[in-house]
Amino acid sequence: MEPDLRDLISAWLGGDLDADRAAELLRRVRDDAEFRREFVEQSQMLSAIKAVQSAEPRWLSLEDEIGWGAPDEPLEDRVLQAIERERPPRHRLAAWAAAVAAVAVAAVAVVAVVGWPSAPPPSLVGDPPAAGTAGTVAVLVKADDAHWGTSDRPPPAEGTPLGVGPLRLRSGQITLNFVNGVTLSVVGPAELDVRSVDRVFCRRGKLRTRVPPGAEGFTILGPGSAVVDLGTEFALNVADDGTAEVMVFEGQAEVSVLNAAGHTLSSELCQGRNALSIDPAAGRIRDVIAEPARFAPRTTWSAPPLVLKPGFAASVRSLRPWGYWRFRERADGVVPNEVADRPAFRAKNGVRLVGTGEAGVAEFAPGRPDQVLVLDGTWTPPRADGYAIELWVLSVQFQHSSLVSVSPDGIPGDRHTALLEFTGHSRALLHEECAIRLLDRWPPSRKGGANVFSSTMYTPNRWHHLVAQLRPTGSELYVDGVLAGSAPTGPDTGTAPCRMILGRMKIGPDRDPQQIRPLVGRMAEVAVYDHPLSPAEIRSHAAATHAEP
Repeated sequence: MEPDLRDLISAWLGGDLDADRAAELLRRVRDDAEFRREFVEQSQMLSAIKAVQSAEPRWLSLEDEIGWGAPDEPLEDRVLQAIERERPPRHRLAAWAAAVAAVAVAAVAVVAVVGWPSAPPPSLVGDPPAAGTAGTVAVLVKADDAHWGTSDRPPPAEGTPLGVGPLRLRSGQITLNFVNGVTLSVVGPAELDVRSVDRVFCRRGKLRTRVPPGAEGFTILGPGSAVVDLGTEFALNVADDGTAEVMVFEGQAEVSVLNAAGHTLSSELCQGRNALSIDPAAGRIRDVIAEPARFAPRTTWSAPPLVLKPGFAASVRSLRPWGYWRFRERADGVVPNEVADRPAFRAKNGVRLVGTGEAGVAEFAPGRPDQVLVLDGTWTPPRADGYAIELWVLSVQFQHSSLVSVSPDGIPGDRHTALLEFTGHSRALLHEECAIRLLDRWPPSRKGGANVFSSTMYTPNRWHHLVAQLRPTGSELYVDGVLAGSAPTGPDTGTAPCRMILGRMKIGPDRDPQQIRPLVGRMAEVAVYDHPLSPAEIRSHAAATHAEP
């Protein structure tokens, strides 16, 4: 994300800007149409939450707030006109910036119904995207007997990043994982357009979606209809004639009939285990008998196995690790250290150790944010000479998840000296989205330090080999055998005995979900070294898998 856009969104989220910087950014909002459009797109997810939390049905309350009698002209022009109308003297720049943000929020809400002014959509498939790239909104994580419609593009395979654009499925079932954590299953025949990270238009087909906390407002549009998630799992069937049926399996959703201009004719809430039919031509929504078998089934899939080549463990041991843990299945939850006289990890609060023979995996299930692996002792990272942390890890979805947390013993657990994590799609943080992050920090604190973000996104439901290490020259992050980023570190090489936890940011409860960041997925073959690894050693270990794609 470019610095101007980052600063503008930061100010919108409550950050401070001096008057000169505010004036500079607002001039660009006025003068740069592409920048203005990008700001509106980035702010769209933030506006959705405010809209769906209204006490009234979403579309009805927005009609009153926005006014549908606005001129039929490009959205960005209307935003700019509103800015100019509100422009105050220079001494009120801070208030003006807030007004600009409010106008953008209101304008974006209109987009959820009528869509953006037409423009050629980017290609749906392409090369693995850079982390934080706005062009990628989802990843195809599963395709069951999928037969695709005619297209001039190659059909996407499992693991393919998807941008906005059309999706045509002749038969079979596919599952998309959006960068905000939303899971969308599609049963063919189906025709839909992926319009943004939180909006899909379905011309026909069967869809089922599950929306995690924080992604409320995900919207599926149909010909003359809209279903807005309010924290749910729901399914939608859209027929060729535009009629539709929706069933909520958990939570609630708002169901609306729209006229040809995209305005709301009627709107009703649909709550758990109930169903509604939508007839846009008649302008009618009515109750129907809920028949789950008529809708798309919930997608279920298991994590692919991690099958390592013979000799992998011997190779790790030959590099003289300080500690090495292989997650053999044990009823007592103890993960012994392969290095004699070094501490074990203990699985707590439901972490499952799964596997047979010499090795296994630690499984972190959904809905259990208290799950964690805790080192039964301390490790003193040699920050002057360097160290390395190596592991295999899989996340079932895009989600902000702490993988390894290292904090000096005896101080609060959120004051880290090292943190390795997956980032997600966040409204509160300006981190690169859906990337892998390494933080080195000394002295330990809740802020500051040197960040390294991977240059590419991680892929849900895929095993990744990670090495996070500190050298005398700085910190390095390797992803699947490739150097993904590096950063210089400060001159202070102090250290202390540290506790280490896996799968969570810190031990204990916290009211702020950002201070928990639980992993939902699997982890295996964790090793810690009192020295950095060479690029050749890292490449060799990353290439040692026979894991299924």
